[in-house]
Amino acid sequence: MARNISSSLLRSTTGSAVLESKENISFIAQAPTDDDYPYFCVSVADKYSNGYQRDADWVSLVFTGPDLPRDKVESLLGSENFPHDYPELRYLDFMLLPIVLLRWQVEQITAELNFIKARIMKQDIILLSSTIENARDIRNNVFGMRRNHVMLQRRWTFARELADNLIRCFGKIEKRNSTENNPIKYSGGLRDTVQAQDDILKILLHDLDTTLSRIQAQQTTVSKPRA
Repeated sequence: MARNISSSLLRSTTGSAVLESKENISFIAQAPTDDDYPYFCVSVADKYSNGYQRDADWVSLVFTGPDLPRDKVESLLGSENFPHDYPELRYLDFMLLPIVLLRWQVEQITAELNFIKARIMKQDIILLSSTIENARDIRNNVFGMRRNHVMLQRRWTFARELADNLIRCFGKIEKRNSTENNPIKYSGGLRDTVQAQDDILKILLHDLDTTLSRIQAQQTTVSKPRA
């Protein structure tokens, strides 16, 4: 179920978590609400009873901001197939939903970082010029890039935590469904997907740090009085 909510209903809490009780395992994630990226909140819960001979009982809710319409969520889900390596004794679950949203977040972060780097390169050319016109516009552009970088860093932190908690959730699902004589391994395909996104995020961290240094260098340059 996907629902749109107005900005007045959004909360400042952000992050993800795995919650476990005797009755179920729940996975929740809420994107930052104070940046320039689409907002979403997803909750996935697996209801458990003893043994495998039971009907699947899953609850999944997705709340989105006005900049993430329902058809976009459906499109993201439609672009990903359930893996073929699910444990034989386990029914298909809804964990694919947060995994798809993680991949989408990584794509957004990568695209925005490349956009900021392109802006920096363009402004480097201007700053190397012997005469700089519209210095105020240049300063505003630098401050704007600094703000964009802060927002991007916040979304990166959210995505890294999301990946870590997905891996933790897989482990808890394995433990809950395993017995001493019959250990269950969660889908290697889904694990690999999450790990691949986490590896990309680790690589992007270096780019984020380098980009910040370049923005700070430009800020220093435009702040200096010119002869």
